[in-house]
Amino acid sequence: MEKRYIILATIIMLILIPVDTFAEDSLLVHKWNIHSTLEENGDLTIVEDISYDFNEKFNGIYRDIVLKDIDKIEALSVYEIVNGKEIEYSRDQKAKKGDSKVYSIDEKGSTMNMMIFSPSKNEEKTFRLKYILKNVATRHTDTGELYYKFLGEENDTPIKYFSANIILPEFHKDEIKIFGHGPSNGEINFVNEYIKLEVEDVEPNTFIEARVLFPLDYIANSNRTDSKSLDGILAEEKSLVEEIEKDAVRKEKRKNILNNISLGMTAFGVAITWFIFNKFRRNTSIYEETDRPNPDDISPAELSAFMGLGINARSSLATLFDLSRRNFISVEEIDKEFSFTREDSSGDLLEHEAFLLDWFFNDIGDGNTVSTKEISNSRENQGRSFYSQQSKWIKLVNEQLKSRDYYDTKAKKIGIYMIILSILGITLGGAGVGFTAYYGILLILLSILTLIYGVFLLQRKTDRGYILKNIWKDFQKDIKKFNIKNELSEDQNLIYAIALGLPMNILNQYRTSVATSYYPLYWGHLYFLTNSKGGSRLEDKYNSSLYGNTGSSTSSSSGFGGGGGFTGGGGGGAGGGGTGGF
Repeated sequence: MEKRYIILATIIMLILIPVDTFAEDSLLVHKWNIHSTLEENGDLTIVEDISYDFNEKFNGIYRDIVLKDIDKIEALSVYEIVNGKEIEYSRDQKAKKGDSKVYSIDEKGSTMNMMIFSPSKNEEKTFRLKYILKNVATRHTDTGELYYKFLGEENDTPIKYFSANIILPEFHKDEIKIFGHGPSNGEINFVNEYIKLEVEDVEPNTFIEARVLFPLDYIANSNRTDSKSLDGILAEEKSLVEEIEKDAVRKEKRKNILNNISLGMTAFGVAITWFIFNKFRRNTSIYEETDRPNPDDISPAELSAFMGLGINARSSLATLFDLSRRNFISVEEIDKEFSFTREDSSGDLLEHEAFLLDWFFNDIGDGNTVSTKEISNSRENQGRSFYSQQSKWIKLVNEQLKSRDYYDTKAKKIGIYMIILSILGITLGGAGVGFTAYYGILLILLSILTLIYGVFLLQRKTDRGYILKNIWKDFQKDIKKFNIKNELSEDQNLIYAIALGLPMNILNQYRTSVATSYYPLYWGHLYFLTNSKGGSRLEDKYNSSLYGNTGSSTSSSSGFGGGGGFTGGGGGGAGGGGTGGF
């Protein structure tokens, strides 16, 4: 059981870790360089080189160009750059996946979508696009303006490095004003006699644009006009700067608040965790100091669950053997199948034991007998009902185990609260780190530790449970040495050893250490009938009846599957997923 809760804690932490931490982009733009030239008539001539890293198989790439506030696009041509040379692609409106060195164009509304066909896998390719955007620049009342978005929010591919150069018809630096809009790490500068925008690590859905103001005579032949003034545009940009400054102040305040919250919660978390740890810290010497009483008389299935082995095939098989020991049933072999017969007995049954008998004998058998063949037929022909009964039986075993004074219910409640607070702490710490409040890392680390401790508290044993668990651990060691120190019968010891998943060779050696000819009642003789690999024929048949063909056990086998709980039916296997691109 403890393993199950540790797995739960791991899953929770994985859910809270951003997927991007693990994911590798199947398609990445390694470098995107744009060279643009503004003409006197207001047209913008563009040459762009885009280098793609294809980390999976693609048929090609697409390039969307939004034509908002642009008359049209002309002179479009597409090339692949191979060893520094241009390999021109031809336009083919009927191009389909698998084609190469062709492209198609589809215009929808104000967007031109270009599909460039070039099958690629695990390689880097560079494409060059050349085109002219007609009538982009605007003549205002007293200033010319190029206000162009080189990259739109529509982009869904991460870009390692992006740059755009702008060459104006004339270049007098003191007459030109430049502004860049987009990611906070972007820059726009004068370089020699042109303007350059640069941005690194551009996330998807991020735009990059330039706003350049210059004298009207730079674009004397442009016919796109507007009534704005230079002062009005500068006021707009100033307000943007002021808003950015205000936003920076807000971010700093938010950062400080989140840092303070993280530090406060971390301090509180350390204090409360230390308090809880001390409250539930166990004196581990209590087991050495006890008189080591005999193990409790619990069912084999309860023992398997209590020792963290889950409730598996051996749990139910050992339960049947225990019922045979107590004269509720008998076991025999008939025509290579094993049959269980109900016997008259006046002893008391636990609820899950009575349920198992009722399920096997009344639901599957004829009320008096049931065979491994009939159990197998029930699983195959009445799967839903069969697995439903399995689940009910497992639930009854767990309920019976919980009714014993083995688990600390107070610790469990505290554990639940700690898990909830831990998830809250991881969430707040993650939010803080997202806003550069790096004290959130401390909160995340503490929350992970408290999450694990909270999961531990869910299954914390009472002192009695702790002592009994150590008794059973010693039992596992002692039976391997053939030196049992309890007052249970040899039959009970062997049944409990089966429930604890000890391998067949150890079980058989223990049996012969009692007496060479010793077989526990009648079930023991049948259980130790071996197959060609030294495993139990009876266990093979029983496992097969519950799970289908599982193969033969060996002398070192410790039970089918080695895991916890009945499998409960298959879901068909396999999975699904997809990728971007085309």
